Amino acid sequence: MRYAIISDIHANWQAWTAVLADIQQNQADMIICLGDVVGYGPRPEEVLTSVRQHTQNIVIGNHDAAACGILDASIFNDHARSVVEWTAARLSPESHQYLRTVPLTLEAEDMLFVHAEVHEPGRFGYIESEEDALHHLMGTQASIVFVGHTHKPLAYKANDESIKELPDSDFHLAPGHRYLVNVGSAGEPRDMNDIRARYVLYDSSSRAVYFRKVRFDTDAYRQDLAAVGLNIEPFFLKIIDHEASQGRDVLAAMQDHMMSVPEKAIFTGNQAASHSLVAGGTAPPPAAPPPSAPGDAFIESLPPPPQIPEAPAAQQTRAAVGGATRPQQPRLVKADLSQRETAYIEPEKSNNVGMIVLIIGFLIIGAATAYFILFGS
Repeated sequence: MRYAIISDIHANWQAWTAVLADIQQNQADMIICLGDVVGYGPRPEEVLTSVRQHTQNIVIGNHDAAACGILDASIFNDHARSVVEWTAARLSPESHQYLRTVPLTLEAEDMLFVHAEVHEPGRFGYIESEEDALHHLMGTQASIVFVGHTHKPLAYKANDESIKELPDSDFHLAPGHRYLVNVGSAGEPRDMNDIRARYVLYDSSSRAVYFRKVRFDTDAYRQDLAAVGLNIEPFFLKIIDHEASQGRDVLAAMQDHMMSVPEKAIFTGNQAASHSLVAGGTAPPPAAPPPSAPGDAFIESLPPPPQIPEAPAAQQTRAAVGGATRPQQPRLVKADLSQRETAYIEPEKSNNVGMIVLIIGFLIIGAATAYFILFGS
């Protein structure tokens, strides 16, 4: 089976369609989306609709959860929160309801798919070191775990004795090892040396992982931002603007690199005219994306988000890949800052001061009683 694993599209239509073309060229059998389909970008409704038309296999990301109201947006900084609110206002009621049904994790064969982390996927923590990766690999029996969230494509290779970080280069799985692979970001690449959209192809038959880099139309993306009045400048546009201010054309340099080392299709064979990327999936999207639904009025008519105090264990939130099993209702932490049960803030440790005072009091009383018994007469 050839899997295309994509994450953090962030409502970037140009990046999504470019990556989709590369996926189809390489004849992937199935697309797995690791969440954050929306957030930051200017076309949330169109991108979410198209992704759903190409795959049923989606896990929820923190931006998706905040946009549909099951994660408190107050955990974000002011700028990110304003974009979350803008995104929520432009998602249709049906998209809001859909995102509330998306699972936290997916698994198939010996693979696990999750947006950010394994142990408590609803907390959306960050895996940024070998120690982090080992900790989360110990939380699953899967041979290979695919994550996104950090926007940094790389991999970790572990056995019983050690763990090692690997660069974002193609590799084959080695016997006796387990892997955690970060697929990077399709819509918000943050590598200052390469601003192409990123995703991963995994061939479970040959046990090969391929890190893909895909150019997309950054000028059209910039125009989309201006058209909707979204006051945000993603990292890749900042890189382009900085290089331009120095008299350099980062896109031309990237193009030259691609010409010298062309990224040919990895897989060969006869490609169907209308390749279905998910068994039993839906037809490809229409030529023109559906218009985004403007306005805020529909949000008030939605039912309140679920009130769940604790994030569940990963094994309780998994759903079968391929659409054969209906996705389970995601059970995310509802951020309550008074209890510090948020996606980014660890629960406040219990206060033991009262117990210590009580114990000291008992010790003093006991010592006084013993003194009077022994010496009171």
